[in-house]
Amino acid sequence: PEGAYYVMADISPIPGDNDREKVMNLLKKTGVAAVPGNAFYNTDGDTNIARFCFGKKMPVLQEACERLETRLQL
Repeated sequence: PEGAYYVMADISPIPGDNDREKVMNLLKKTGVAAVPGNAFYNTDGDTNIARFCFGKKMPVLQEACERLETRLQL
């Protein structure tokens, strides 16, 4: 996104009972890290949202996208 280094994304297809479990499963399967969306809410929030950071160089971002596409298999 223009002007931001982060994006909130729907992670509902990833296995897990909550957003923390889902981002941990994502990390284990792909090596791509994300922050559970609940870390940014004052309440319980949505358990199917995660925040991804784009403050990396393009080759790193391309590698992350490739890992998500090939290793996640949802």
